[in-house]
Order: sequence, then structure tokens, then C-alpha cells
Amino acid sequence: MLLLFDYEILRVICWAFLGLLLISFAIIGCFDLGVCMLLPFLGKSDDERGLIVRTTCSFRWGGQIFLLLAGAVLYAAWPIAFSVSIHSLSIVLYWLIFALLLRPLGFVFRKKLPGKKIRCYLDKVLFIASLLTVFVFGIAVGNLLIGIPFYLESSMNMVYVAGTRYVAISANSVSYFNGGSVGIGTTAPGGTLQI
Repeated sequence: MLLLFDYEILRVICWAFLGLLLISFAIIGCFDLGVCMLLPFLGKSDDERGLIVRTTCSFRWGGQIFLLLAGAVLYAAWPIAFSVSIHSLSIVLYWLIFALLLRPLGFVFRKKLPGKKIRCYLDKVLFIASLLTVFVFGIAVGNLLIGIPFYLESSMNMVYVAGTRYVAISANSVSYFNGGSVGIGTTAPGGTLQI
């Protein structure tokens, strides 16, 4: 069987495609986020804020699509890196999903609901959700730049090392926790292990 690309060339292609997707998200998605963060400062009246929100119509969903595709490329090319980053940044990603789900509410309901008072509240929702999105992205990128404390065993099990705690969870062999009591079937274990 003839292969067009070897593994090294495919890795370079995946890195280039992932970089292109993240740069596209940074340009398109961050334009949208920046406009919504400046919404209370630039728009003094309801009409001005409506005009500012309408400027993001063509960019609104593009940034999220690029972010979703970047996650798919990371999963397809490097599944271990994907699983480590998803698992170790799960709390940050929950907040990111929450913030990204708030933004469409502000966009969609702003033009559908009558009343300036409701639109004013929705403008605040857009501002807070965009600010939260940027803040959470900063936390995620900062944690990735610092590094995630883990290593892979020979059986490809992830082992997280955080300070003095050692956690190993294995599907095929012994799993153990050091540093606390473990209870199965109880919420308050009385000893090291209570079943």
C-alpha cells in the first residue's frame, strides 16, 4: 500500500492546520469579544448599542466554529494531548462553555424582545459573558504555558502529580489514592478505606 505522507509530514500538516484555526479564531472571535466588551463604553444610547451589536453579525458564529474545529484537529492528531488538556482543564472549560452559551442569548433575544430596559440587561449579559470568556481563555492559556504536571506510564495511563499528592487511576490494574480516606457507599468514611 502506497502512503502519500509519512507520519512526520502529517504532524507538520496538523500543526499548521491547528495554528491556522487558532489564528483564525483569534482574529474573528476576538473581534466579536472585543466589540461586546466595549459595548457599555462605546454605546451611550440603545440605538448606538444596537448598531454596535449588528456590526458583529457576520463574525458572530465564525469564531466558535474555528475553536470547535481546532479541538477536533487536536483530538484527531494528538488524542493523548487532547485528553490530558480536557481532563486537567475541565473546570476552566466548564466556565468557558457557560460564557460562550450566554453570548447567543444576548445576541438573539436583544433583537427579539421589545423594551429598552430588557435590551439594556441583555447588553450587560453580552458584556459580562465576553469578559468572562476572555478571562477564562487567559486562565487556560496560562495553565498550558506553565505546563500540566503529568506523565504517561508504559500502559498509556495518565498519572497526575500535583505537589505531594499522587493519584493513579488505571482501568486495567490497581487504582490508588494517597493522602486521604476513601469511602465506597458512604459520604463520611471512618477509616482509610471503608466499604
